[in-house]
Amino acid sequence: MEYKKTYTAEELRELIHWFEAHKEQLPETLRLDKSTFIPNFRLTSEYYISIARKHYANPTYGAQIWMLFRMRDRLQEEGME
Repeated sequence: MEYKKTYTAEELRELIHWFEAHKEQLPETLRLDKSTFIPNFRLTSEYYISIARKHYANPTYGAQIWMLFRMRDRLQEEGME
C-alpha cells in the first residue's frame, strides 16, 4: 500500500479484517525492515488497529495507519496470506 494522508473506510475495513482473521497466526516479533524491529508485535498491532479505527479520517494519523499496511505487507511477503 502506498502512503496516503487518509484512507477510505473500505481500505481500513479490509485491513482490519485481515488482521482479525490472522490474529492467532501473528508472530511474537516482526522485523519490518532493516531499521525497524517490533519486539511485541501482537500487542503493537492491536494498538495500531485501535488508532486506525478511531482516526482513519484524520490525516494526522496517516503515517500510523500506513505502518499497519506495511506490517500486513511484510507478513504477506513472509508467506502469511
